[in-house]
Amino acid sequence: MTNRSGSAIGFGGLKRRVVAMTAAAMAGGAILFLVLTWVFPWAHLNCVQQDVDINSGRIRTVRFLFWMRLSERVRETWLSRAARARGAAEWRRVNTFSAGRGYSPHYLYHSAINQIKTLERLDELTRFTPAARAQISARVLELWQQGSDDAAEAYIRRLSGVVVSAHRAGRRTLSVRDLGQADVGRSKQRVEHR
Repeated sequence: MTNRSGSAIGFGGLKRRVVAMTAAAMAGGAILFLVLTWVFPWAHLNCVQQDVDINSGRIRTVRFLFWMRLSERVRETWLSRAARARGAAEWRRVNTFSAGRGYSPHYLYHSAINQIKTLERLDELTRFTPAARAQISARVLELWQQGSDDAAEAYIRRLSGVVVSAHRAGRRTLSVRDLGQADVGRSKQRVEHR
């Protein structure tokens, strides 16, 4: 083999060229990948999505790389264990995380996972009876099914007040009867959404 000047190229020289070209191509591909990830941060190029099923309260985590679904994991939550699933799963986006970004775009159900964690912490502070858990779960799912997590946020805030007051009073458990104050405004919300 000869190079452009007609000199003989040894096998070692060819091998170095191939290695150098391969390294350059890999470096170029890596740079392109990083640039695309930066320019299109939440595309399915390289991201993790979290969704909530508004009929059961389950959480789904999906990992994408180059628009291909690499993995999907569905897990039960405090809410899904306490609720009776109604109908087929209806997944709503909660978060999308991408490499190099420590935040997610704001979705209609952006607070849903935090709301579930809040309910779990409230149940640890002052235990709910199984019937109270079922009622709380059904109510949160009903509010989510209205189109966003805003109404559920207000309900959980009121419920937090009930739980904290009960805890300060030394109560160890809360029943369905104790939840009445958290549901203030329920009939008003139904009228507004018709």
